[in-house]
Parts: sequence; C-alpha cells; structure tokens
Amino acid sequence: MRNTATIGLTLLVACAAVLAAQSASAAFAPPANSWDELYRYVARPAGDDREERREHVEIGFRYDEEGTFIRSSTIVGGNFENVFVRIGPEGTFRSAYRVGELGGTTAMDGSIWFDDGTVSVTTEGKIEEGEREVPEGVPVAADVSLLHLMRSFPFGTDAAWEVLMADFSGNFVTVSIRNAGTDSVSVPAGVFLCHRMDVAVRILIFRPTITFWLAADPPHFLVKHRGKRGPFTRTYTTELVAGE
Repeated sequence: MRNTATIGLTLLVACAAVLAAQSASAAFAPPANSWDELYRYVARPAGDDREERREHVEIGFRYDEEGTFIRSSTIVGGNFENVFVRIGPEGTFRSAYRVGELGGTTAMDGSIWFDDGTVSVTTEGKIEEGEREVPEGVPVAADVSLLHLMRSFPFGTDAAWEVLMADFSGNFVTVSIRNAGTDSVSVPAGVFLCHRMDVAVRILIFRPTITFWLAADPPHFLVKHRGKRGPFTRTYTTELVAGE
C-alpha cells in the first residue's frame, strides 16, 4: 500500500483498508453498552511517566450462547489498536483479529485462529505467517485471551500450566503459568486481594517472567500486570483504573 504509484490508487487502497477495518469491527464488536464486564487500565514503561508514553487500555467481556467475546482497545500517541477475541462455550480459544490505525492508515492487519488441533496466523501486508500443530491437551492463547484462560486456573495449588501462545507476527512460544500466592495490590481503582500469577516465557536462553495480579474474587479480573514485551524492551506496568 505504501508503494502505490499514483494518488488515485493510493486513495483507493486506503479507502479499501478503512472499509475492511470497519467491516471487521462491525462483525466482531458488540453494540455499545452491551459489555457484561468492562475494565480500564493505564500502562506505562518503567522510569518514563510522560503522558505521551502512557497507554490507555480498555478490555470488555461479553458472554453469549457462542461463548465469550473479548475486545481489547489500546490508545497511545494518537494511534489505536483493537483486538477482537472469540472463546468457545467450552472455554477454548477460537480466533483473534487485530485492527489498528498507525499514521492515519486503518486496516485489519492480523488474524489468529485455532481449528482441528492447529493454530494458524496471517499478517496482512507482511510475509509473516505461521502454523503450528498443538499437542493434545495443551491450551492455546493469543493476546488478551490469556487473561480469560487464567481465570479457570486452580488457584491455591502447586499446579503448573503449559500454554502455547501465538502472536500476530506468526511467532509461537510456550509459557508456564504458576500461582505464586496472594498479594494485597494497590492501584488507582482501589486495593484488591489478588492471586499472583507468574508466567515464565521460554525464549531460547531467556526465561523472562511476566507477573499478573488477578482479583481473588470471581470473575478474577486483571488488577495489575508487570513485565517486558520482548528481550530488550523496558518493563511495562499496567494498572486498573476503573471497572464496570
């Protein structure tokens, strides 16, 4: 799309991308004010409290006869990203779609789906695509669906879950999830008793651990998150601001 030869063709392609994104939003997003759960967060990199670096995140859950629908919306620096996730009624990850706007261009730029024991990833406009067969009994998660999966963890036990994670770049990684006890956690939304969930990521010689604090009371929503987004990135902290 960036290599178009004429202004007319550029506008045509841009319009097509916008229409595709609007169609995706219409197909996956529920009507306004129809969320069964809605949470708002602020995320910031360690040591940098500038407003332009803050990420404003909203995560909504809706339940119906087809299972669970989740939407995660992130706004930072004038750009936005929406991720739409569908979980089946049995609690199994089914699909995720990403729609974003960067530099004024809007498009559905990635999809992940799980079907018949295989996870597949397609990234629009890029060559990154991936496919992975999943061993029987291994849970699958992508993006915000991990939060939904952890809600069913057997808290207060020594259990360890091995989960296959897929991202929109076509990468796959195995993570190990453990309940590391309970903490009292203070965030802008208040003080919550939380299950501390340590997620160890298996990346070659690296074993970074990402920590999630989930409310001890059902529905075990995310209260706080801390961890790196890559081997060489800063640590980010995400905190609950409000919930409905």
